[in-house]
Amino acid sequence: MGDARPVYQRIADDLRERIDGGDLSVGAQIPSRSQLKRAYAASDQTVDRAVRVLKAAGYAQGQFGRGVFVADRTPVG
Repeated sequence: MGDARPVYQRIADDLRERIDGGDLSVGAQIPSRSQLKRAYAASDQTVDRAVRVLKAAGYAQGQFGRGVFVADRTPVG
């Protein structure tokens, strides 16, 4: 039986695990849309939704014209 999670959620969860595991460190660039599309056989909209989930959770931040990068989530104080 396959994974019941939507594809966008699987992508977001996989990236979150890579960030939490240290494979993608603070400041590292998240794989590009085309790389994620190929890796997950997903559409532009699905990949964009996954990245929005990461941004909303504070795991990533976009830099206009440069891409999406792992955000520093170290608690302040």
